[in-house]
Amino acid sequence: MAEVIRDQPVDGSVVFVHEDGDVFVDALAERIEARGHSTRKIRACEVASVSFRWEERRVQIDGEQVSGLVFRASPDADFGLEFEEADVDFVNAEVKAIWLGLMQLPLPVLNRLDAEVWYSMSEWPVWRRRFVDCGIPVAPLVVGSGGRGERTWLPWGGGKLPEPDAVSARALSCATTGAGEIEQVVFCEGEVLGHRSGHALSRAARAAKSWGITLMGVAVNVRDEIVMATSFPGLDETLIPAVSDRVAGRFDEALISRR
Repeated sequence: MAEVIRDQPVDGSVVFVHEDGDVFVDALAERIEARGHSTRKIRACEVASVSFRWEERRVQIDGEQVSGLVFRASPDADFGLEFEEADVDFVNAEVKAIWLGLMQLPLPVLNRLDAEVWYSMSEWPVWRRRFVDCGIPVAPLVVGSGGRGERTWLPWGGGKLPEPDAVSARALSCATTGAGEIEQVVFCEGEVLGHRSGHALSRAARAAKSWGITLMGVAVNVRDEIVMATSFPGLDETLIPAVSDRVAGRFDEALISRR
C-alpha cells in the first residue's frame, strides 16, 4: 500500500469532553491522531476549570486553538466539582451555555446538538416528537397503566425498566410500552449499524443526520418501531472500531478542507 503523505495538521486540537471509562473516546482519539491531527481530552468534571478565549469563530482553550469537538459527557454532568458547593449550579449553567455555543461553530463536531436537545439532556421525549413529525414509526406509549408485567417502563430520565405495579404506575403517571423484545442499534453517519436495515430505520438514521447527529443509540422492537433514542450512546465493543473509523474519517476530511 502506498504511503499517504499529508500536509501539516490543522492548527489546534480536536477537543474531547468525556466521562471516565469511555472506551469510544480513546479509540476515536487514536484514529484521529493516526490521521495527523492533534487531540486533547478533558474530563467532564474539569471542564469548568479550563480558560476560554473566544473571538468571532475562533476559540482557544488554555491558549490552544480548538479545531474540532467531541462532546461525550452528558449535559447533566457535574462540570463544576472543583468549585465550592454553593457555586456548582451556577458553574454548571455557565458551562452548558458555553459548550452549546461551541457546538454551533463551523468546526467538525461529533453531534451538533441544538438548544432543545441540550437542555432536555437528550432525553427520549424530544427525539420521539421529532421522529413522529417525520412519519417514522415509534412504539406506542400508555401512561398510568401497570401491574401486569407485560410492558416496559420508560422513565423520564431515560433508560428502560420492568413495568411498575399498578399503584405506582398510576401515581407516577409512568409511560410504558408493549414493545416486546428490544434490540440496541446504532445510527452512524446516516446509516444503521448492528441491525437489519429496514426502510423505517434507514429513514430514521438519515433524519438523525439531518439534525446534526452523527452518532445515535436507538432501541427498536421486533416491528422496527423506535422505543428509545439518545445522542450519548454507549457502544458495544464490537462496533467501536467501525464507528471510530467512520467518524475519524469525517473529521479528517473536514479538517483538511479547512486548511
